[in-house]
Amino acid sequence: VTRLLPFQGSRGCPFQCTFCSEPALTATYRMMKPELYVEQVDALVRSYKLDFVTFYDEEFFVNAKWATDIARRIGGRYRWWAQTRADDLLRVDLKEMDAYGLYAVAPGLESGSDRILRWIKKRETVAQYLEANRRLAATQIIPQYNFIIGFPGETEAEVDETVDLALRLMED
Repeated sequence: VTRLLPFQGSRGCPFQCTFCSEPALTATYRMMKPELYVEQVDALVRSYKLDFVTFYDEEFFVNAKWATDIARRIGGRYRWWAQTRADDLLRVDLKEMDAYGLYAVAPGLESGSDRILRWIKKRETVAQYLEANRRLAATQIIPQYNFIIGFPGETEAEVDETVDLALRLMED
């Protein structure tokens, strides 16, 4: 049995994706200082004998320096999960994150169609998704991708692109 608890040390997201409620809920992106973040998580780990922490920050790797500092402070003492964007995974050393205990990441990819990604103001591309997946495959980090099907105006061919992308990511 794995003992785990969630923790959130940042609020908001600087992106303005049109499908997401976060831009309407938080006007600014704020982060807890890395030393305080890890101090509070470590206290939970000790108090409740945890071996896993789920970081519920909306976008954990948006500030690569901040996220890397937290990971280094954790130093692999316990495993952790984080939510992020695929393009932000391209700005951190995933092998280092793996060594520091990152067990799984949950990037919201949303669509396999570049047209839909532009329309929802995702500011990412399918090519970035493929590159992030390639880099994750070189580690033990488990990707848990999120997709959305049924955007207004999405064509059947674009739904197929999303399904094809999901299948390709698993194959790669």
